[in-house]
Amino acid sequence: MSIQNCFADFLEESPIDVAQLTTFSEHIPDEWIAKAAALSDKATIRRRRLPSDMVL
Repeated sequence: MSIQNCFADFLEESPIDVAQLTTFSEHIPDEWIAKAAALSDKATIRRRRLPSDMVL
């Protein structure tokens, strides 16, 4: 699945207002996204050793 399809699926299912993402995306070069997507073909979830309420 391409990165475009992944983002499209995310935006369809996400409760986040897309207008909030445009400000964020204006500051990230497209090359960074392409390089990051090319680094791995799978996603992993990092498990924290601390409970989430103690992280802050």
